[in-house]
Parts: sequence; C-alpha cells; structure tokens
Amino acid sequence: MQISIIIPVLNESDAISTVAENLSSGKGDYEVIVVDGGSVDDTVEKARRCGFNVIKSSKTGRAFQMNEGALIAKGEILFFMHADSILPACWQRRIIDSLSDDKVTACCFDIDFNTTSRLMKLIAKAANFRSRITGIPYGDQGVGIRAETFKKIGGFPEISFLEDVVFFKKVKKHRGILFINNPLVTSERRWINNGIIKTTLLNWFIIALFLLGFAPDSLKRFYK
Repeated sequence: MQISIIIPVLNESDAISTVAENLSSGKGDYEVIVVDGGSVDDTVEKARRCGFNVIKSSKTGRAFQMNEGALIAKGEILFFMHADSILPACWQRRIIDSLSDDKVTACCFDIDFNTTSRLMKLIAKAANFRSRITGIPYGDQGVGIRAETFKKIGGFPEISFLEDVVFFKKVKKHRGILFINNPLVTSERRWINNGIIKTTLLNWFIIALFLLGFAPDSLKRFYK
C-alpha cells in the first residue's frame, strides 16, 4: 500500500531538512507532498532539493493546504503531518498495519516533545490520555486515513481554526481511531514561546468549549 505523506508548510526552512532525514527511514512505496502556504523564506527551495513534490496552495491555512495536497496524492493511504514532527523509525509499518484493519477509520500517533523537561513529558502524557478519552486527537499527532475514506467524509473542513478537531469528530462517527503507542516527537516551541502552563491550560480550555458546542471561529480569539 502506497502512502502519500502530506505536509502543510509556512516558513519552515529550519525543519525541512530534519523532515527529509526522518522520512528517509521509510522503505518501499511512499511519496512526500509539501504544500506551501506562501513562505517568504527558502522553505520551498529546500523542500525541492530534498526531492519532495512541492506545490503552492491557492490559500493559506492548514485545512486548505492539506486538502490540496490530497487532490494530487497517488497513495491508497494519506498521512498528514506537521513540519516540526519526527516520526518513529517504524512509522511506515505502523501506519499500514493500522489501516489494514477494516474496523479502523483513521490512525494517529501518541505524542512526545523534543525535550528532557519533566514538565513537558508530563504534559505529553496528559495530552495522550485526553485524546484517548475523548477520541479526538490533535493534528500534531499526525493522521493516517485511507484516501477513499478521506474523500467520502469530505476532507478537512476548510476553516481557519480547529480544522483537525472538527475532522476527527467526523472520523469518530464512522468507526474508530487507532492510537499508535510509538510516539511521534514534536517541537515544544509554542509552549516555550507562550509559556508552558499558559499554553497547556489554554489548549484544555479551548477543547472543552468546543466539546460543549462552541463554534471554532468564536474560539479562535482565545488562541490568538
């Protein structure tokens, strides 16, 4: 089964080379599609030098970019990931094995942070617990889904905030989301830049309001 890895980017020059090195552990049939949302640095040039298929999105925003990447993808499996993420060495086999089960609609990885901070490790454990309890992970955990299923449910909702959460809520209605316990490692930069406790509490606050029925557009102002 071919996997199409779709990565939405915007000024991710520092991360692209790391992504290429990480994905090089894959064997067999897979492609990497980088969808640029209007970078002003050398993200596009670096991605092309890494051998990725690079397209420029007609609109900026992860939902738009990921949907445009899916339109040109050749794989039977689509896997969406952020540019600052590092997949475990067994990523390809775990994605294929997960989606070979007809009872599974989509899969995602547990999350960990690229740091030795005990507090951040605790936050990762709490995030994994929350996503398993609610059945709604975040996009930075990566998401694998069969291309035909992705098309059937209409792709990502083309909204500017919480597109990943709304998407997973739709997926949940079909069958199940399988959580892969080999963690995907992501950057802690947003927590460091905005404050670890503040960012964590804000994330929980936003997801709680969403689950209570608040519209994503009304919650975006809290995130900003």
